[in-house]
Amino acid sequence: MNSGFPVNGSTTVQLKEASSGLRFFTPDYFQAVEESLSQSVDWIDESKDLDTTVLFTASDLPRSFLLTVKNRESKIREVGPQTQADFSFEGMYELWVKIARGELRVEPAILTGKLKFKGSWFRLLQLRNKLDSFISCIRLVQAEV
Repeated sequence: MNSGFPVNGSTTVQLKEASSGLRFFTPDYFQAVEESLSQSVDWIDESKDLDTTVLFTASDLPRSFLLTVKNRESKIREVGPQTQADFSFEGMYELWVKIARGELRVEPAILTGKLKFKGSWFRLLQLRNKLDSFISCIRLVQAEV
């Protein structure tokens, strides 16, 4: 999915004007993502009747965040990398930067082995629109990398 946001080589995830000094893949960053989710009409619609957990891990930091979605309510908190989740994605920090910038899609990153995935591949494909909506919300949060 191409969100239409410009992609450039700067050290800032290219999105909208937001909090200055916000660092990518930190608790403050994911708090801003949570706020973005709560304001996104697309995400609110996509998360209707959704009850799932998703673990995002930057293996080289190491740092992990758990997204919990239940009936349009989304919460993100920092957790350990061994936390159980319906879906788990693990990759290097720079890979997450590329995904956030729109330079790389999740599915090709999984298929090429750059992003490790645990969970039901079939269910992930069924939830593709929801995943795309989530990634779009990530791209709305400006952060330094």
